[in-house]
Amino acid sequence: MTARGDAWKQRAVTAISRFRAIDNGTAGAYGYASMAEACGRVYGWTHTWTKTYLNTVYNLQNPDGGWGLGREYDAFADGSVNDPDTTYTVTLSDHVGMPLLTGFQAGAVPRDRVQGIVNQLMAMPRIPVERGACVAYSTRPADCQPGYEVHNVSAGAGYFLHRAASLGFGATGMHRLITDITIHQVDAYRTADVWWPYIGSGDLQDPDHQSYSAQSMYPIAYWVGRECVYKILTTAWPDDPLSPLAHMRLVSTPGGVGSWSRTAGSPVTLWGELGDRWLTEADTFIATQSSASRLAQAAVFCARNAGVA
Repeated sequence: MTARGDAWKQRAVTAISRFRAIDNGTAGAYGYASMAEACGRVYGWTHTWTKTYLNTVYNLQNPDGGWGLGREYDAFADGSVNDPDTTYTVTLSDHVGMPLLTGFQAGAVPRDRVQGIVNQLMAMPRIPVERGACVAYSTRPADCQPGYEVHNVSAGAGYFLHRAASLGFGATGMHRLITDITIHQVDAYRTADVWWPYIGSGDLQDPDHQSYSAQSMYPIAYWVGRECVYKILTTAWPDDPLSPLAHMRLVSTPGGVGSWSRTAGSPVTLWGELGDRWLTEADTFIATQSSASRLAQAAVFCARNAGVA
């Protein structure tokens, strides 16, 4: 491991430790899936903690086979309150999907667990859009109306399906859906801002959600995604308490044309180098964070960053 990777690993260790100190069993599918991947990367996929967190995630599965929040939630503040067992697209594709896909690569998660997520995403409702496709926010009809196109959520579905396809997973119409999601997201992208709105054609989203859009679009619309990753990793938002997560998320972004170190070249990425600026910020976030689920996010992002050169 490189000095840069070791620096991020030590922060992952600290975040894991802090999570375990304050966890009261309510971190939800996102928190425990993130911890499963973080512990898998740091301590190994056969470690007791890793296996315990994976089993916790499996036990939180909804009756329809998906995952969600485990609590009531009015996603768009329109009075339509979703039941605790509502399945959400972002929980399938990112919160649970990415950790389980990583666990599958490590031989710790059965193939059918990942294929089930692929199938669930393919079956999620779509919101009609002018060009391309938009995957709805959740399975509930009230969240599937025109005007409720949440861009980071739909982009994330495309990203998960893209990564699953690269590992041999498939479903009828999957490649077409990835294509159509890409088209819609490129249409929605605001070139002057190098940013996406959060919903429909509304206001720009916050840095945390934008980092998920950037991460998602990077492999499926490379130059658009690259510009967004660069902007986030070179910008500070001192008044946004969750912006450290945006920086932590993107340090592990792979290299590519124009994205390798300008001095060392491959395998050192530009993103790994830019991440050095945010190490102290990450320390502060981890040391002061009181939310177990946010600590789990920090843990998994830092654990992923431990692989940078």
